[in-house]
Amino acid sequence: MKGNEVNKVLNTITGFYTNKGGIDTMDYSVTLYLLCIFKEDIVDHQLDKDAVVLKLINNDGSSYGLYSLLTSFPVISSFTADDLKFLLAQFEELSEAHFQHGFVELFETFFRTITESVFYKNRGNIMHPKMASLIFSTVDLPSYSTIYNPFAGNGDLIPLISDNKKYYGQEYNEDLWRIGQLRLYVYKKTEEFILRCESSLASSSDHEKFDLVFMNFTSPFQFEGIEEQNYDAETYIIDLATNATNESGRAIVLLNKSYFINLLIDSDDETFSRLILQNYIEKVLLFPSGVFRHNGTEVMTLVINKHKTNDQIAIVDFRDQLNFYKNRRQQIDWNRVDVDHYLDESLLGNTLYMDNGALLHNPSALLGNRFFIDDPEYVPLGEVLVPTILPTVEEDFPEYVIRVSNLTGNNIFPSKFVPGIIDRQRNSYYIVQDEGLLLTLHGRQLRASHFNGSYQALLSAVIYHFKVKKKSIFSYRYLVEQLKQDYVLNQVNAFSSSSMHKLSLDSFLAIRIRKPRLEKSRNLFKKRKIDQTDDSSDQFMISYGIEPDGSDEQELYFLSEPSTGINQANVEDIAINENNALLRHKIAGPVSNLEFYAQTIKDILQQRILKTVPDLFQTKTNEKQILNLGQLLDNLMLDAKKIGRELRNHTHEFHVHEYHLHEVNLLVWVEDYFKKIKSLYPNIQMSLQISDEIIEADPEGKTMGLIINANDELLTILFDNILSNIRQHAFDWKELENRRIELQVVLNNTENKVLVYIANTGKPFPVSLSLSDFKQRGVKYGDTAGSGLGGYIISTIVGYLNGDWFILDESSDQGSQYTDLVTTFELSIPYII
Repeated sequence: MKGNEVNKVLNTITGFYTNKGGIDTMDYSVTLYLLCIFKEDIVDHQLDKDAVVLKLINNDGSSYGLYSLLTSFPVISSFTADDLKFLLAQFEELSEAHFQHGFVELFETFFRTITESVFYKNRGNIMHPKMASLIFSTVDLPSYSTIYNPFAGNGDLIPLISDNKKYYGQEYNEDLWRIGQLRLYVYKKTEEFILRCESSLASSSDHEKFDLVFMNFTSPFQFEGIEEQNYDAETYIIDLATNATNESGRAIVLLNKSYFINLLIDSDDETFSRLILQNYIEKVLLFPSGVFRHNGTEVMTLVINKHKTNDQIAIVDFRDQLNFYKNRRQQIDWNRVDVDHYLDESLLGNTLYMDNGALLHNPSALLGNRFFIDDPEYVPLGEVLVPTILPTVEEDFPEYVIRVSNLTGNNIFPSKFVPGIIDRQRNSYYIVQDEGLLLTLHGRQLRASHFNGSYQALLSAVIYHFKVKKKSIFSYRYLVEQLKQDYVLNQVNAFSSSSMHKLSLDSFLAIRIRKPRLEKSRNLFKKRKIDQTDDSSDQFMISYGIEPDGSDEQELYFLSEPSTGINQANVEDIAINENNALLRHKIAGPVSNLEFYAQTIKDILQQRILKTVPDLFQTKTNEKQILNLGQLLDNLMLDAKKIGRELRNHTHEFHVHEYHLHEVNLLVWVEDYFKKIKSLYPNIQMSLQISDEIIEADPEGKTMGLIINANDELLTILFDNILSNIRQHAFDWKELENRRIELQVVLNNTENKVLVYIANTGKPFPVSLSLSDFKQRGVKYGDTAGSGLGGYIISTIVGYLNGDWFILDESSDQGSQYTDLVTTFELSIPYII
């Protein structure tokens, strides 16, 4: 079925939800329920809509079949009889053949369209059928099997299991469970398929053993309740999988990569070593980030086989192949993936075999990186460095601050402390004053610098401070040089656990580094010849990891001193320039709104009040008043247009450099801005989603902020311009339509940038207007053309923030096939931490 055929129906239904108000996007799945009711009663049993509506309204909870699910969709109680008739009537626009011969495809198309069109926050990582097919292809099941599916989610597994198997699933979240129940109906599953709305933690099936246990445990929300069991989440999941599997059975466990790493690096947890000693691990499947629609995490799949006979473990790596199919949002476009291509091959993906003994000695090999092979020339950083416990900030702030952006190699150029965001985030900084190695992970880059301890500074909490162990052959300068090498980066990519690529302290210390060699170390120094008879030279060379070679004359290389000059901005001048800029631009957005508000007020009065009060617009407060109500509103709109035009005419005076850049917590700013615009535009459905990888705590338990170098007022001007463009050009305010704007904040998993997507329904961006033209000052298009400055202002601000932007046509190959969104503004801005 074509996605646009469903989009037409869904646009009307979603527009109804938007205009009715009070309906959360999570409840949009009620459309799937009404679709099934329409098929069952109206198509199959020829009932009229009035009879069906009566059943929906009068259901007492004792019904069976689809009507037994009515209480699981409480939003239906907010609909009137006319509302329900209108919604059911929309399905009549679809061909009856879809209901008679292709209902499975119709249902799944509706499901994909809903979940890709709105932020479907029902806590389920929706697994694409092609991904499930790849995973199932690794397991041979007998013709009749019993399958246990805890954490069943939306019932993603149900369509893939043939009717001759017995299925038992559990899902504690009713919003997900109800979708699984609808799938049981759509796929006509027998009573051998059971899906209960219950917790897998409290109601695990310990008394029954299954041929296959399938667990998709990749969402952070699934942790709820595990702490009450006195279990680590990863340990609990593995134990549940093995205990529920019979002696000849298998278990398939999908884990967030960070969970898997926790199993490998926790020296006190014997779960992993026990699996190896029992010879239970058969395969490990590695998937890239972006396999799930709403989550950027990397996924690892563990295949447990209780009757495994050999001691070989297959590590199957799909990352390189599937990365090829990523779109601009860094999501896998599964529609382009030819699963049969992989199923026909003798080896799935890139396969590496290792034996149990090697893995016990070196468990990190399961991460799929071939570097992890014992080599006496490499030692873990844990044998070289000692982590330092730094003091927290007290009353007085040091003069300088060191953030991730200040770590530029051997030389550190700290920033001058400017009061502001640091005062409000005191717990996000420590005090550093002793010499040491500063180390952190920024995107895919490992940043390391030598801090010489000559001054005191604030240190960002995401930066670790290490000291070299006494009598070590490693120098700080040598370590900084080595930590930039590709062989270290390979380890970092294997250990990193999300799109933010965070590393725990244990993971840092597990990184292996090459021992220093004479010829390598010499490259770090400025050459000077010295007589070997000077005893101090031996000590100098040893301290830098260089072995004296016994010759009469040595070439020594001395480090040059870093520059200590730090540029200081004139704070007073900055404030004056900012005030001038604000005077011109701060009111631009509100003035634009005045015209819209006045017109909306007039429309309300005309449509709702004028019939009752025919002379409403001739009303005056008294006889002396010159203008009546209608003239006041018209003049208000006219003056708003004039002021707006004057502001736009003076936009050539917009000097973006007048705005001083400083640290801005983008998460806090976006949430505050979203609350404001949501209240300003109540007749537009607004959705905000911040990626799980951003808001979750880092491995050490510190709350991760997302700091960018920006300016609050500039960000407001930037976002106001985009939303004004959407409101003016994408929506037709004279029609009853689906007006929705979605704002999403995610991270680029290959660069150190935050991505902000602002997507909208309505009319698409004109094909004949290129992005380069839109960025130019004064370029106008169409009947609703404005000043021709919107794209120019957006481009100027984003460029000043050292970012980039793009407009995505959602109907193109780079867009989403199943969505009613038409255009997405993509902003890419570097983040500091």
